Amino acid sequence: AMPGGGADLLSTLPPEGLMKGSVELPNAVGNMHITITNPVGEIVKTIQVGQQDAGNVRYGWDGSDDSGQRVPSGIYKVTAEATFNGQSYSFATSAESAVESVTIGRNGQGMVLNIGALGAVDLSQVKQIF
Repeated sequence: AMPGGGADLLSTLPPEGLMKGSVELPNAVGNMHITITNPVGEIVKTIQVGQQDAGNVRYGWDGSDDSGQRVPSGIYKVTAEATFNGQSYSFATSAESAVESVTIGRNGQGMVLNIGALGAVDLSQVKQIF
């Protein structure tokens, strides 16, 4: 059985360059695709990733929509879906974000990373540091 641990992720598209992230796959899958949705709920881009082995699958989005036009920078929703044993599942995605500042926690609170438009993220939510 495949856990349905999919969670929509909010990620920031910078003014130029790529929005990057990764998808954690518990099993090898087929027909994986990543959907990028704008703040008003319109799908702007579908990225076909195809068959993937289990593990961490990294992705990059160049900010173009399905017609090839660059969309405005800002916050977008990222959803990853794939098929496993003929059924469709969604998977948890992670975003790569530049850290603008770090706040050292007080009164027993942990470190907090400020990642710009997305605000503050607790260090416990960080999977990997590049």
